[in-house]
Amino acid sequence: EVPWDGNSSSRKQAVGGAGATHTAGARPALDHRLEDGPPSASEVERAFGLHRFREPEAHGLEFARGEVRCVCGCCETWQRWVSGKPLLTSAGGLPVTVHGGGAPLVRYEVITAELVESLAIWFAGLAGRRPAPLRVLEVGAGDGRLTLHLRAALRRRGLSSREVQLVATDSGARELAACEPGAVEARDYRSALLEHAPHAVLCSWMPLGEDWTAAFRSSESVETYLLLGEVDDGCCGRPWETWGYDADGTHGSESEGDGESGGESGDESGDAGGGEGEGE
Repeated sequence: EVPWDGNSSSRKQAVGGAGATHTAGARPALDHRLEDGPPSASEVERAFGLHRFREPEAHGLEFARGEVRCVCGCCETWQRWVSGKPLLTSAGGLPVTVHGGGAPLVRYEVITAELVESLAIWFAGLAGRRPAPLRVLEVGAGDGRLTLHLRAALRRRGLSSREVQLVATDSGARELAACEPGAVEARDYRSALLEHAPHAVLCSWMPLGEDWTAAFRSSESVETYLLLGEVDDGCCGRPWETWGYDADGTHGSESEGDGESGGESGDESGDAGGGEGEGE
């Protein structure tokens, strides 16, 4: 596992911090091109003043239409950045980050350099313990950025497609544009498992209320799988079927067996990590 500690990946719904409006020069994390790799966690934290939520004076709270939201400069900029909207600054605004196809880059998971490096270490370890190549399948890959960055990180470690074969797949349910042409194969997770017979499966921010892990475990080829997201009764998967977490005290070990009875309740939702975001 590569535990999520609040720094490795930040969800779209996370609350940003400081009250001062940032200038363009204070945003080192916002101008990364796809080929430059993801920003570091510290860059994202500095750019948005994250983890200052315990400082009430840093926020301007507004109550409207039955909702309480923060209208400080950092929180407003954070919401615009993760949703792919133009960033308004005192310098006249920064351009919207776009994919190769020109679609706005909506971030369902803020992928950081630390997250990618941790994943590269984990998969490199798997590859070193078995005959090559290690076949890795990402399901629910969204626009494919996590696999793209992971492939680059593995190359930096001297692992090419001969040692580790990475494939990103997504059902297309959210109609997300691929980060670059050919980055994502249009398949739901069941079809992808059958087509690619992976040794390892990567899933970032499995949709809430759905469990795909029973399909992973029932696949003859899958030896291990790695889940990124909120564990137990969080916003990913189903507590018992996905995490083995007895949320309501109704799943006794004698009556439930190995917990694979939940099955899958729907198609992919396209989260990537996440992983705007995209813990185990």
